[in-house]
Amino acid sequence: MRNAFLLLPALLLVGCQTATQLTPPAGFVAVDAQRLGEYDYRAVSADGAVVAAAAETTSQHGDLAFWSKAASNQLQERGYKLVKQEDVTSTAGMKGQLLEFSQVRTGTPYSYFVAIFPVRNRVIRAEAGGKTEQLEPLRAEIVKSLLSVR
Repeated sequence: MRNAFLLLPALLLVGCQTATQLTPPAGFVAVDAQRLGEYDYRAVSADGAVVAAAAETTSQHGDLAFWSKAASNQLQERGYKLVKQEDVTSTAGMKGQLLEFSQVRTGTPYSYFVAIFPVRNRVIRAEAGGKTEQLEPLRAEIVKSLLSVR
């Protein structure tokens, strides 16, 4: 019985953790919680562009360079081409990197953005993807949305 009381504070702490969020660009609508998949937050535009956010707890305490390289390698293995990589700071003050990728599928160009923010034992990421012709006019709003992750 005494052990049950020791677990209660831990369970309460887990229940108090907040999901990763971001502020979507204008015209994007949050997806129903049942359809989030691996994400804590996801929003879509009427044209099918997506912004999403997630955080993963890890025992691997890699630095920003490690996690950015790992994300870049994984995406390049899936056929994406790294277009741009830059240091950024989220609106919450987290230091990170913004990576931009491109890929052509069945003759259609696609763009994919991922912002990586390692914070202690968590890696927070914000992502956006869709057809390049749809994302390019929203580029500034997309980047602003990704940097709003919290």
